[in-house]
Amino acid sequence: MSLLETLTEEQQSVLHYLLQGHNVFLTGGGGVGKSYLLSVLETEFPGLKRRLLLEKNPNEVRFPRVQLCALTGCAALLLGQKSKTLHSWAGIGLGKGTVQELCVKIRRNSKALRQWLSTDLLIIDEVSMMTAELLDKLNGIGKKLRSNQKPFGGMQVLLVGDFYQLPPVYKGGEQTVFAFESEVWKEGITAALELTVIQRQKDVVFQTILKEARMGALSKESCTILRSREGLDWKQNKILPTLLFPRRSEVDMINESNLKALTGRRYSYDARLAYDGKMPDRFSEKDEGFIRSLQYFDSNAAYALELELMVGAQVMLIANIDPSAGLVNGSRGIMVGVCSATELPII
Repeated sequence: MSLLETLTEEQQSVLHYLLQGHNVFLTGGGGVGKSYLLSVLETEFPGLKRRLLLEKNPNEVRFPRVQLCALTGCAALLLGQKSKTLHSWAGIGLGKGTVQELCVKIRRNSKALRQWLSTDLLIIDEVSMMTAELLDKLNGIGKKLRSNQKPFGGMQVLLVGDFYQLPPVYKGGEQTVFAFESEVWKEGITAALELTVIQRQKDVVFQTILKEARMGALSKESCTILRSREGLDWKQNKILPTLLFPRRSEVDMINESNLKALTGRRYSYDARLAYDGKMPDRFSEKDEGFIRSLQYFDSNAAYALELELMVGAQVMLIANIDPSAGLVNGSRGIMVGVCSATELPII
């Protein structure tokens, strides 16, 4: 089955609007398949778009170029190895200054300038965190650098995010102005689409609670169900409830205290590099650029550079391994043993 056949009707409609040339805003709650759709678009959109271009111009040889970006390093890492932070891709640093000043800065950066000129579809994830000011600046930069007065200089954009979630970061006292309040949003975003079907799990009652909680409008029925879960004897469960904390230091403290409560040998696992066989010629792990990139990954990613486990330890997947088998980001398990040949954990 092709990747396109794995898309729902809602997801396919997003692809349809993009192939028509629309600038699209894509939204939806957690678990509706936004990230999966982006991964499919990255691989399938260039070929589909080129096929349409060939119908108009049989001499067209260039494949449309797609670039995935996000507002933060953590969000960019979740999009895949080819994604970048928006500020890095755009070459605008912190984004301070006027459009003219930022254009001068970008023209001094040949890589950033080339990216502005060669990108056909720019996908920006977590757009709820973007300010209206920044989006308008990107529009102005695109027009100047690409010598085109269409929105974003004629570059197609897909803005992805949920405005019920993270808002833009402002200093105290400043008024929050969302991206959808920008001038270019009114001028250039021609389609707004929402994914509504939750793919992550199929419990209808739980889905209803999630949707109501997202809207900030819990019904009496949902409140009753949630309150019925209070005070349960969760300590008897083999897999304990997931605890959520705002700071990593608190998470580390809880994990360490629970490990200390276990008895037996500690097993240590170091994060390691794995290659898919497509390394460029003369590649070296000692290359300064590669080392900087690796350090960036290590400081932003959810994984631990050194993971210590013991039999009885609670574990969680932080990546989608095999969705059909239920092995997805957030899946929980417990370490019940160790493989005698490899000393890898058995979950």
